[in-house]
Amino acid sequence: MSQDIPDDYAVLAALGTEVHTLFDRVARRAAGLTLVQYRTLATLAVAHPDPLEPHEVGRAIHVGSNHMAKVLDQLEAMGLVARRVHDTDRRRRLLDLTPRGVALVERAAPRIAAAQERVMGEAFTPAERRQLRELTVRLRRTLAEAVTPIVPPRPGP
Repeated sequence: MSQDIPDDYAVLAALGTEVHTLFDRVARRAAGLTLVQYRTLATLAVAHPDPLEPHEVGRAIHVGSNHMAKVLDQLEAMGLVARRVHDTDRRRRLLDLTPRGVALVERAAPRIAAAQERVMGEAFTPAERRQLRELTVRLRRTLAEAVTPIVPPRPGP
């Protein structure tokens, strides 16, 4: 690769790995869970006491359905999440936090938020943090369109 061509992908990929690794360690220390497990519980906690469907949680934390199923199996085995059949459609499942799950999120959330605030607060001003969020949303939108391009319908029957 030429010296004058920026390797933006490598920089972003490395940053993503570093951020994930750091917050995975924080989640393990604060909650005894992986970052994905904690984010699953935190997403359910935001909706609590209303249940969510697995695909809603997966979409919120950007995890595919196969990975989400494994994470839910783990959390259910730990007694932190309960699955139940949807009230009106028996093919669908709903997820609820158990009392243990609620207590764990309440205990861990302040520690994880403090770690996030420390990292982001040291790296960026409040205005830069807003700009970073805006740029990240724009980049994620562009990535989503690149992966699933909007294609006009093909002519024909």
